[in-house]
Amino acid sequence: MYKTRYTWIKAQPSKRWIVLFSFLITLVLGYQTDRQMGFLSSDKGNINLVGDGTGYYAYLPQYFIYTNQSHYQFESSIEKKYPNKPFLSGIQHRDGLTYNKYYIGTAICQLPFFLITHGLTKILNDQEADGYSLPYRGSIALSALFFFCIGAIAFLSLFKAFGVPLKISIPLLLVVTFGTNLQFYTAYWSSYSHSYSFALICLFLLAAKKISLESSSKWLYVLSFSYLLILFIRPTNGLIIFMLPFFFPTNQQLLLWLKSLFMQQRVFLIVSILFFLLLLGIQIAIIKHETGSYGLYTYQGEGFSFWKNPPFYESLFGYNKGFFRYIPLFLLSIPCTFFLFTLYKRLSWGIVLTLSLLIYLTASWWITAYGWGVGMRPFIDFYGLFALPIGLAFMHLNTWFKSFSIVFIVLSIIVYRTYQKQVLKNILPYEGIYKEMYWNYFFKTADRFSWGYAIQDDRSLFHLKQREVIDQKMEAKEFHMQSNTPLVFSLHPRTNDQDSLFVRIKGKIWISKANSVPSLSLKGYGQKGVQWERVHYFGHTIEKVGQWSNFKAYFAITPSSLDSVTLALHPGSFPTKYKSIEIKSFHP
Repeated sequence: MYKTRYTWIKAQPSKRWIVLFSFLITLVLGYQTDRQMGFLSSDKGNINLVGDGTGYYAYLPQYFIYTNQSHYQFESSIEKKYPNKPFLSGIQHRDGLTYNKYYIGTAICQLPFFLITHGLTKILNDQEADGYSLPYRGSIALSALFFFCIGAIAFLSLFKAFGVPLKISIPLLLVVTFGTNLQFYTAYWSSYSHSYSFALICLFLLAAKKISLESSSKWLYVLSFSYLLILFIRPTNGLIIFMLPFFFPTNQQLLLWLKSLFMQQRVFLIVSILFFLLLLGIQIAIIKHETGSYGLYTYQGEGFSFWKNPPFYESLFGYNKGFFRYIPLFLLSIPCTFFLFTLYKRLSWGIVLTLSLLIYLTASWWITAYGWGVGMRPFIDFYGLFALPIGLAFMHLNTWFKSFSIVFIVLSIIVYRTYQKQVLKNILPYEGIYKEMYWNYFFKTADRFSWGYAIQDDRSLFHLKQREVIDQKMEAKEFHMQSNTPLVFSLHPRTNDQDSLFVRIKGKIWISKANSVPSLSLKGYGQKGVQWERVHYFGHTIEKVGQWSNFKAYFAITPSSLDSVTLALHPGSFPTKYKSIEIKSFHP
């Protein structure tokens, strides 16, 4: 009985385990996706279609649903249907044109799941077949998970081709997945291109290794198709081609392979050229249709502005998005690569060359932090290459260095997971982290620290020349508050004043639990009712639990057209007490 049960594993044990573990890791990521977004349970209001991802995806609804509208005219109707959801924030509006600056590769990868979803949605609920309802966002998540699974299989197969046992490569894949921002851009912000590029680059590296070992037309097609998709997702990732020659043991073997390629693989060359021309033709046709120009470079006003003097330190160790600061795991790649020079000298030179070019290009870009996101995004695509020297070195390192590396890897995972938790809880922002902010919230993950950085930003406004306008002060009376019972104050600013009004509220607070999240909310009222609302969480300023602590909060309002402003102190999740409340308002 037991002999027949596991026959499917024993037939080709490595390949079976590679597929099985890749699928299981993908299932875990899928669970995290659903837990965050609620695709299978109920819509939790979180969205995976954000930032650059909205531009990558926008080609699909434009050219497969709204075919009777050009230049993304459906944008206004989608914004009305889904208010406060930036589903088309990546679309460019410049010089009277509305166009998509992103390349088509990511949309091509998302296309199969999109078409299936669109067909089913049209049949089951035609009113939701708008390209942006929950099923379509679910299709984006499935696309990212599918490609991640392919990338995981390619990752493990690459190490297998180098002779690395699964007991090393599987833990390394787990570390790369859950100890870096690859997990974030696969499970949460899955509309971004990184899970796709990670998969395709791993696939390219695997094909390159296989070709160096055996003559197989199958791997030639894998190499070609993966590389062309890499180019049309993110052209700068095309530098992975520099790794190809270094998989061959000698230059002579490389030249023999190139000679046989041009002499004996003419069908392959023709198919590859046709596929390239197809992708290029689609890209050029879309650019011409949207901009009226044939130029391939649509990133107007953006480019490699720092190519003469790249800020390497900021890119690699900066407080905002420094690669090694938030993902120290790959610092281990440096000593491992130099260690490999004694065993894989040629391959090591390829890794050094390719990753050096990647670091140079990344640091040269006009915006070194690459916009909103978690960590330095461009490096995610190359995590397979960053991990390669670590996996190879682990086969040969002595016990002492292995022990040190394992401890370092565990600490690296803790560092990244803490950072990601801080960002997801809005303790640290997706952009604009600076030194004081970083250290002020270093390893703080309690909910009460949420949005602390936002209050600090408002505080800078308060440091102006001021003259008092309103002064309200309460006696040292204690207010015992349970959950959902706010303490409300009303302010009456001059309605004809156009200048901002800066307000400070301070007092004493007593919280009963460390994860309590006291906050204040503001509502501005005009002739049409509530004109605006805002919430500040100031739990991050309270270090003591179970005793009185001082608190302060700062905010700004614009009194024009407002009749009154209400300020409400909320207790948070657990019983809270306030006393000695003082409110001061100033005009600059």
